[in-house]
Amino acid sequence: MSSIDRNLNLQEKDVHDFAYDIAQEFDKITSLLDIDLLIPLINKVINVLELLEQSVKKIEQLEKENSDSNTKYLQLNNERRISEDEIFNLKLTIEELEGSYSEEISVLKSFIDKLKAENKLLQDLLVEKNDVSVEIGDSYKVVIEDQEKIISKLKSNLKHRDNQLEKNYASIEALNTKVEDLSKLNQTLHNQYQHAKDLAIASTFEKREYEAKLYQQKQEFHSLENKFHMLKKSLLEKSEDSAKNEYKPPEEKYYLSEESLNFLLQEQHNLKQKVSKLQVELSSIKKQNDEYKKKFSTVTEIESSKYKSDAGRIQQIFHLFLGIINIGPELCWFRGI
Repeated sequence: MSSIDRNLNLQEKDVHDFAYDIAQEFDKITSLLDIDLLIPLINKVINVLELLEQSVKKIEQLEKENSDSNTKYLQLNNERRISEDEIFNLKLTIEELEGSYSEEISVLKSFIDKLKAENKLLQDLLVEKNDVSVEIGDSYKVVIEDQEKIISKLKSNLKHRDNQLEKNYASIEALNTKVEDLSKLNQTLHNQYQHAKDLAIASTFEKREYEAKLYQQKQEFHSLENKFHMLKKSLLEKSEDSAKNEYKPPEEKYYLSEESLNFLLQEQHNLKQKVSKLQVELSSIKKQNDEYKKKFSTVTEIESSKYKSDAGRIQQIFHLFLGIINIGPELCWFRGI
């Protein structure tokens, strides 16, 4: 399977799995780095994941519409083929009818001409032979009447055939109109299919861009982690160096003079006074802090309930590990809620 097929097969649950893994990694890092430094990066990652989630949903919707369009297209194509077969069969039937009709017309015309010739001969005989008996004349009249009846019957048959041919032509015209309508509908569906295909390709490119951004954020995150480890290592080395420098052998000890000792005692006294003042200020600040915590707890409960009702799936996943993260210009962070 190629990378394009993998991207097209990406589902919403896969995005949620990515969010779960990334939130776990951020939870590990927040125990090592300062949270304030990571808040912008976390919000960017959540933005990218939510955009990726929307893109995947849009692709799934377009794929569904595409499959529906294909099904409808195949159905209309089958109907068009059936209509074409019916038209072809009707054309064959009409050709056969026209052939038989022309043959019958030629036969009937020859028969009519023959009857006319016989009728003329009979009339000539009647004119020439006035001494013909009345019975023979009546018999000739009966024959002529029978011939006229046959001729009228043949004419009615011809008229019926003409009406049948007109009906067949009308049905052919209706079928041609239906075929044209189906062709137009087929073209419209084809255009919609192409449009949906273009949208799917555009969404795929957007998804790739979001994945590239996510990869870049991961790289930045790893670089920050490496910097943190380097800083930690350098701090450990400095602490070891300072411990070595502070250690002095017993022979290198020095003694304070009386003036320096008095100065240190005075400084100690001043520091004690400052500490007492700071303790008083600290007690007042603690009281204010307790009042603030009470107000803050009520506000936090309201905000957390609102967040749980309004937040998306990805923010809820991050909330499981990191707390509440609001995405926007006013970034805020609550740990342990």
